[in-house]
Amino acid sequence: MDDEKNKETNDSAAPAREEERALVEEVARLTARLQAESAAHQRTEAGKFLLSSIVESSEDSIVSITFDAVITSWNKAAERLYGYPAAEVLGQPLMKLTLPEDLQEVLARIDNVKHHQAVELFTTTRVRKDGSQICLSVQMSPIKDAKGSLIGISTIGRDISARIFAEEMVRATVLQTQVALDYAEATLRTAPVPLLVLEDDLRMHTANEAFYKNFQVTPDESEGRLIYELGNGQWNIPNLRKLLEEILPKNNPFKNFEVTHEFESIGRRTMLLSAQRMENEAGQPLRIVLAIEDITARKGDEDTRATLAAVVESSDDAIISKNLDGIITSWNGGAERLFGYSAREAIGQPVVMLIPPELEKEEPGILERIRHGESLGHHETVRCRKDRTLVDVSLTVSPIFDAHGQIVGASKVARDITDRRRAQEALRESQAALEFTLEAARIGDWDLDLIHDTSRRSLRHDQCLGYNEPIPEKDWGFEVFIQHVHPEDRARVERDFREAVSELKDWDFECRVIWPDESIHWIAVHGSIYRAVDGKPVRMLGIIANITERKQAEQALLESRQRTTNIIESITDAFTTVDKEWRYTFLNQRAEEILRPLQKSRENLLGKSLWEEFPDLIGRGNEED
Repeated sequence: MDDEKNKETNDSAAPAREEERALVEEVARLTARLQAESAAHQRTEAGKFLLSSIVESSEDSIVSITFDAVITSWNKAAERLYGYPAAEVLGQPLMKLTLPEDLQEVLARIDNVKHHQAVELFTTTRVRKDGSQICLSVQMSPIKDAKGSLIGISTIGRDISARIFAEEMVRATVLQTQVALDYAEATLRTAPVPLLVLEDDLRMHTANEAFYKNFQVTPDESEGRLIYELGNGQWNIPNLRKLLEEILPKNNPFKNFEVTHEFESIGRRTMLLSAQRMENEAGQPLRIVLAIEDITARKGDEDTRATLAAVVESSDDAIISKNLDGIITSWNGGAERLFGYSAREAIGQPVVMLIPPELEKEEPGILERIRHGESLGHHETVRCRKDRTLVDVSLTVSPIFDAHGQIVGASKVARDITDRRRAQEALRESQAALEFTLEAARIGDWDLDLIHDTSRRSLRHDQCLGYNEPIPEKDWGFEVFIQHVHPEDRARVERDFREAVSELKDWDFECRVIWPDESIHWIAVHGSIYRAVDGKPVRMLGIIANITERKQAEQALLESRQRTTNIIESITDAFTTVDKEWRYTFLNQRAEEILRPLQKSRENLLGKSLWEEFPDLIGRGNEED
């Protein structure tokens, strides 16, 4: 009987147990799915953080823009290169960095990227914050989101100026503030954050320059108005209004009150507001000081990281990261195209797989420098592709820091310079041919640095000045050269040189020089001015030849002619010469004496035609002549 009851009880409970088991299994599946999604999210975020760190630690400027040429990201290298902090350029047009004459070319390249057309590596000129110009090699690539849609353009810029000119020392400017003893807000005008001073009725008394600049308003349209009326009511925020109205009567200051609001002039921003009252000497409340900090960029950090990750993935340059053991941890599309390995094949492998065996000793030294926080800039070397062919590359290697500032690895940007190497080789061959030609003609060449007064010269140049051994570059410049010029020629040569530099014209002259053995020789010099991108003369290139033998021959010829003239002048017979047009070219003294009665002198006969001066001779026979 009991067995039957137990059986009935078990049979009635069976459906409940099945429901319970199904519920447990569903919970287990849901938990497993959530755990998997969480792990995937963590991996995605870690990957974004790594790629963002690569961009921020790169030695090349990496800037992303929209298709309207608005700057959306700006790494530390860009800040160093252009001189603008990110806050000053984000949201600004790229044309801020572009010369007016390059505007159409920039827009055309952006349009090519937008329409999926390839944009080759190109050279252009950009403008720094201080107005100076810099020549860059730029790679422009499309940025795609996770779905493959175009969302912008990345530009990676590298300084390729043929000669690094002396960097001007950054001039520190001390902002002097006229502090009014009886007016406290005057000390606030130079503050870098926007500051407002409000009257006790919450009308704006004044504001600093940062406020007017950031919110794009003027003192005339702001001062004397209620804060809630500024910018068509953009500050009429209920929670802010309540806080401000309690500051003076209750002395309730507030700090870091966060507001996200759509501002009329600058769009949607997230601000941190802090306010407190100002009191007079008696402790009576007078005014309110309101400080405003724009933290929109900080709030948008996650979007920025995603953008930077897209920049890395979209770049045509190979961008690779590795840990401190030399193991590859990230691999972009540019690396896949340059080296032939997919990301799956490369990540987790030692980076030495890209290095030819004879150059493997480079890697330990690079890693050691990274561990010490050093960067490796523009190192030209050779690397191996997957098919084991070699490729010439230019490398920049920089340390990667984690959120705590610790070095965790290195980012490496590799650019294919095969075409540039070929051009350099062709240039070397052309240079060798030029040197052979100059040597065969016994002509020396020189290159004068007008900034530092140093020069590069050929041995033939030094030989023209009496030196059989080359003089070190640091020991020779224009001032040294001018001391070798003969004192009687020195002022003329120096004057011509100064005119050539100031008027940007060629420098051509012949002069005497004094050799170290005190012998006097003649040289002929030709020089041409070369200018920097800003138009200033920076170099003069030229040639030099020893013309002493030519000058001696000219002097000997002159002396021979003088001796001949003296002989002819001394003879007692009349002697004249005419050219093929029968114009007198010479008359000796005796001929002049004979013709004097005819009112003919040497001065008025030279260059004149015989037939014009003596027309009666026309038609006579040769014997009568």
